[in-house]
Amino acid sequence: EKRFHVYRYAVGQSEAIAPGATLLLDMEERGDSVTTQVTVLPAGNSTKTGNPAVHVALVERSVAYTGANGIPLHAFVVRWLAGGAAGTRVSWSARGETVRNVISLADVERAIREYLDNPLVQPSWPKRRTTFAGWRARPEHLDRSNLAVVAWVQDMTSNEILQSAYREVTLGPGSR
Repeated sequence: EKRFHVYRYAVGQSEAIAPGATLLLDMEERGDSVTTQVTVLPAGNSTKTGNPAVHVALVERSVAYTGANGIPLHAFVVRWLAGGAAGTRVSWSARGETVRNVISLADVERAIREYLDNPLVQPSWPKRRTTFAGWRARPEHLDRSNLAVVAWVQDMTSNEILQSAYREVTLGPGSR
């Protein structure tokens, strides 16, 4: 309960801050792919400066898997990130700028399998670990009923998140 009050206070401190951008997230789910379209505009009449980038992540809302860290439940597991950590650079055009991505869920699963096949060669794997005994389980398949897209625009100079959006993915018939 004490932690809740600390978090509530921290969130409350930022509620009065006006967003630094307007972000519109549209999605189209078709078959085994998700197309995202993110439009970014400066908020209000402000003339923003800085180095804005749009980030788009395909996430599984929750994954039940006990990893090496011993944690059994993971929230918002990023399965795909457009443009990596750098995102996609945009300008502060008054008309806005739109970034479009097509996410193939089969390609995402292929990348997960490649990671699981040999994690030692992955940049995210700790370099001090030179051997790998294998996985207890291989969570290589996406739970297609548990997917969402998170998009945000960030000033890459100050690292300030200017606005964000979230949409759940609803795949129809024809998806695996």
